[in-house]
Amino acid sequence: MTQIKPQDPNSSTTPLRTPATMSKLRIWWSGVTPEYLNSAQDRVLDVFSSSSAPSQLLGRPGARLNTLDIPGPEGSEERPPIVLWHGFGTGLGIWGKQMKALSQHSRVIAVDLPGMGGSERASFVGESEKEAEDYFVEALEAWRSALGLQRMMLVGHALGGHLAAVYALRYPHFVAQLVLVSPQGLAPAENESEAAVSPSMAVMWARGITPQRLCRWGGRTVGRSLAGRLVDARFAGEPQAWRDALAEYLYVSWAAPSDAEVAVTRLLPFAGSHAQHLQDRMRRLKVGVVFLYGQHDWADHGAADELIPQLAVAGSVTLVPGAGHYSFIDNFAKFNVLIEKVQALVVAAGPMGHASSSSLNLNALVADTGSDTGGLTVETFQIGGPGSDNENEEAQSHRSGDSATGTLKRRAVGEASAAPVAAAPPSKTVIEELFVF
Repeated sequence: MTQIKPQDPNSSTTPLRTPATMSKLRIWWSGVTPEYLNSAQDRVLDVFSSSSAPSQLLGRPGARLNTLDIPGPEGSEERPPIVLWHGFGTGLGIWGKQMKALSQHSRVIAVDLPGMGGSERASFVGESEKEAEDYFVEALEAWRSALGLQRMMLVGHALGGHLAAVYALRYPHFVAQLVLVSPQGLAPAENESEAAVSPSMAVMWARGITPQRLCRWGGRTVGRSLAGRLVDARFAGEPQAWRDALAEYLYVSWAAPSDAEVAVTRLLPFAGSHAQHLQDRMRRLKVGVVFLYGQHDWADHGAADELIPQLAVAGSVTLVPGAGHYSFIDNFAKFNVLIEKVQALVVAAGPMGHASSSSLNLNALVADTGSDTGGLTVETFQIGGPGSDNENEEAQSHRSGDSATGTLKRRAVGEASAAPVAAAPPSKTVIEELFVF
């Protein structure tokens, strides 16, 4: 059973609005108590027997983060721990299908992002994108320092992927490898295609009316129903016990107001777009990066495809077969194998090294059409910048004739030709569009 350790009321210098300090009226309206948050996290993880370790609050006083630290087996100390950062609106409980599997080989650390889940609700008083970045990234750096992590393999989904990229740009010496899973804000708004919200949703977002706030307004009846509808619409194929536990976990996590929601609206002004998109900034990246998208993901991987040839470090873009935006849930078996493979390559590179361009080629691994893939082929893009010393012949054969830009041609794994492959239509529900996390 996981348990969130009690908060020390004397540890914070800023007012907190965690479930532990909610008013009696809000507790009555929401039906949520601090103890209930503990049990909701327990239940969503227990469905997959994810962990028996207790979670704890770590980091800067006033912005401590709820952390689940699962040790790896004996002899795994040389592996950089796998650190999991969730997306907007979820929490560490969303990684239930990864914790048990990945901890068989490595230490695994999952955390609730600042102001979310069981983490403390620090105040945010800024207005700019830079201030919003600081709110999240500096709290995460203080958290890393409290844990004493010197090198980590950072896996971030959606908003967590965005923050992981920004963190790696600021603190590259602590990141052994980046894995960005359907990251938000990589492309400018006009390139976000179907992932953009409707105009009415954009207006609500700009005014700070977040999905969490709607659930809080709805209280224990309407709010719970809205969370349940979201989970049922997006995860219809998952076990009912897990869907029920996840819906309750999300509702309970959203019960306490959080300035993190305001900070996200400054960081991602239109719930997925980015005023100064990451694509340009990531050209300065000093850490190897693997982009993972679901084959049917509504998040567009085009910006990642364009970025790879411009990087000075190793990188790749891979589509997880048969998966949507939550590839780590939809095809968790293949996703977990990919993560383990990337970590093994980082270990092989040595204590201070990064996986090379040639070694990060995941084509053969993803093309293995075992039972977990449903026999699907996958579009994948070779890693390494144009003309890089460690680029292999296969990478060069994937490139178009435009050597100046290093444009890549898309190819379905297993096909003899390099003809472009039509993208599968994104799978996104109306409710999911509202809750773009």
